[in-house]
Amino acid sequence: MPLGTPDVLVCSVGTEIFFEAGGAAPQPDRKWAAELDKGWDRAAAIRTAESFSQLRVQARRSAAPGGGAGLHSRACACL
Repeated sequence: MPLGTPDVLVCSVGTEIFFEAGGAAPQPDRKWAAELDKGWDRAAAIRTAESFSQLRVQARRSAAPGGGAGLHSRACACL
């Protein structure tokens, strides 16, 4: 039995939310993105991560729905 299309996609470790758009590409939740942007300092997060030798900064380009690069440069997840 095939799976249905999800109503909501939560991506990029929760930093991006997309809603089903009636058969079109999923639409980003811009209110959620704006909320996460409040007070975000990517440079400070990277400086902190650099103090751990086993971490590598994730590239800015992510695998967002639709093949886009995502809405923001918040992500700095480390591997």
